[in-house]
Amino acid sequence: MSTVNTLANGAHTAAAAATSARLSLTSLQYLRGVAALLVVYFHSVLQLRNFGYADTLPLFGESGVDLFFVLSGFLMWMTTSRSATTPWSFLRKRLIRILPLYWTLTLAATAVALLAPQLLKSTKFEGSHFIASMLFVPHLNPGIAPGVVEGMRYSPVLVPGWTLNYEMFFYLVFALCLLARPAIRLLLVPIAFALLALAGATGQLGSGPISFYGNSIILEFVFGMGVAVLMQRGNVIGAKLAWLAGLIAAGLLLMADLNHASMRALTFGVPAAVVVYALCCAEIGSRFRELPLLKLLGDASYSIYLTHIFTLAACRVVFMRLFPGGAPNELLFVAVALAASSIVGVLTYRLYEKPAMHLLERFK
Repeated sequence: MSTVNTLANGAHTAAAAATSARLSLTSLQYLRGVAALLVVYFHSVLQLRNFGYADTLPLFGESGVDLFFVLSGFLMWMTTSRSATTPWSFLRKRLIRILPLYWTLTLAATAVALLAPQLLKSTKFEGSHFIASMLFVPHLNPGIAPGVVEGMRYSPVLVPGWTLNYEMFFYLVFALCLLARPAIRLLLVPIAFALLALAGATGQLGSGPISFYGNSIILEFVFGMGVAVLMQRGNVIGAKLAWLAGLIAAGLLLMADLNHASMRALTFGVPAAVVVYALCCAEIGSRFRELPLLKLLGDASYSIYLTHIFTLAACRVVFMRLFPGGAPNELLFVAVALAASSIVGVLTYRLYEKPAMHLLERFK
């Protein structure tokens, strides 16, 4: 019996290894580009509404953040669970990836807040807020009035960076758990985040900055880790079923987005995790077409995400001068905003983000 079990386990391990080998993650790179454009669309429509223009275009795109969080959890597990990664080496790679562009754009946003505050309406300079932003620590944003955008109360100087506060917290917890074996790590991270989400839901974290970490959105990192474990163990479905599941999940995610649904981890996070799982299964079971433009947008997704608030501000100024007596065509504004944000993001990625990372990687 033991010999049979050993053979069965060996076959299962071999099948799982073969499955992982066929997963090139091309589809997920495409998804990163889509997620970034969703966020740009959301903020471009929101910008039109904030400045008194008509609201004929549907407001959605928040789900791009949820896709990013699931993808982050997925990639962190896939890249560390089968390698001897130390906490410091892990954090070093993440800091090299995150810091150069974020710090540079935070300084840029601070300069705008001091020199041309009318351009970024939600940015006001305050020393303690600036320091907290540079350190990825939640701090009350002086540029956002209480109750106006409740979820953004603790956003940093560079407002989209609120997601990076969650990312860096996840990286820190994950790095500490790297001291444990993968099997233990797979328990520690979900338990820690589940307890935080429970504490946040029951009001145990109060209403100060610490409550920021009690948002159920942090569970989406765990969902991503779960998808990675399924892939590593060879638990996949056929390509046709995967495409069907992915389309259904994408539809549910869009519905939650359009309705700005509550219980975000459930209404946004679960469909986002199914989308990632379905794409992985589809990639294993069928061949993906090469889409160079979408791959480029995926490569530049971080730059697009962080620079788009500057691009949208510039688009707003240009459109207000072009249409001084009335509202611009909403569809035209959004189309220009998407195109301009993509171009600026790609240029930033190629001219600054990528070279900066390569330069820092040379120093051990």
